Amino acid sequence: MAACSGSSSNNQSNQNNQNNPNNPANPGNPTRGCEIKLSGALNGTYDCTGQAASGVWSASNNIGVVVLYGPNGESAATIAISVGARGQLRTGTFSSMDAGAWGIMRIVGGSASSLYSMYADGSAPGNNFGGYTLNLTSVTESASGGDTKLYSVHGTLSATLPADHSSTTMGTVTLNATF
Repeated sequence: MAACSGSSSNNQSNQNNQNNPNNPANPGNPTRGCEIKLSGALNGTYDCTGQAASGVWSASNNIGVVVLYGPNGESAATIAISVGARGQLRTGTFSSMDAGAWGIMRIVGGSASSLYSMYADGSAPGNNFGGYTLNLTSVTESASGGDTKLYSVHGTLSATLPADHSSTTMGTVTLNATF
């Protein structure tokens, strides 16, 4: 962390750095490393909330999962994404149709009645609802303990989320995320 002392030009430089939208330390950074775009029945571009994207693997179920969250509360949509594949997280391209694939996504539009979902279970692809393709370009272990490993992940995700059968919503949402 930068020290607070120094000349006014250093302070100005630090202030400019903190306000720079490309600085990942800027809490309001719209390019924090994660963006979710929706098209179709819902449209919009959203920054991910919290950390950009994270990954976790647990030996108990041997599934590596990537987790992303979109804005919630005051925005036009609340987005929750959790997708993965059998084994520890690794670079590569993974699909909801792969053996061992797993995933769930939900998008709630401006009203609670506007609901779109995706469910994937690679062990029973006939039960899939919507689908996804996950391309991991970088996977770095950031912590581990017990039977769990945490990862910093980068890549892209594309998904199709039909209207949830439990709602009166119609149409389909296409989701594209970069993280």
